[in-house]
Amino acid sequence: ERRDDEASVALRRVLELNPAVGVTHSQLASVLFRQGYYEDAASSYLKAAEIRSSMFLSATNNAALSYERIGRFIDAKLLYIKVLETFPGDQNALDGLSRVGEVTHK
Repeated sequence: ERRDDEASVALRRVLELNPAVGVTHSQLASVLFRQGYYEDAASSYLKAAEIRSSMFLSATNNAALSYERIGRFIDAKLLYIKVLETFPGDQNALDGLSRVGEVTHK
């Protein structure tokens, strides 16, 4: 936990110096997710996907999962659909869509 706190501070410093590094946004998002800051994690994952197209798949799926964790199931569903529009067979997005579909249709 302490290492995640230190990592979060260090990654935020890096982003202050250069906010256009997608990998750093993704790393920060992973730390925030582990710490339970799911809203902030989702935001950082989406920023990573926006900055670096090669990170779109994993970062968008992770943002959707972050939304799931805080009950934002509609937002998660929209992100999974967005992934499937580009990667129709992505199993993570299909699984996520199945999970949030069950919650939103009860």
